[in-house]
Amino acid sequence: MADSDAPTEVRAAARAFCYHQGAIFGGLVAPTLTCFAIDDQLGFGIPMLVGTVVGAVSFAFALLLGQETKGKELVPDLMVAPPARPALSVADGG
Repeated sequence: MADSDAPTEVRAAARAFCYHQGAIFGGLVAPTLTCFAIDDQLGFGIPMLVGTVVGAVSFAFALLLGQETKGKELVPDLMVAPPARPALSVADGG
């Protein structure tokens, strides 16, 4: 689905979700590396190398397993809420 195909509420929620997941996992990197470096007497080089390799392999799998959308027409298939009815005003007798 292209970014402009989804309703604004969905796009905003998806961006906020991804941003906060990145902030959470990014914030856990430094304590995790420090824990491995100090507790296992590895220094920072080995844990950083392992984290980089795991991240690269994860990225490669995401690229390989993701669906190709080149040349496909992307249509929205999600509707957040039906269109609102106009409110009745005093002039309308409501």
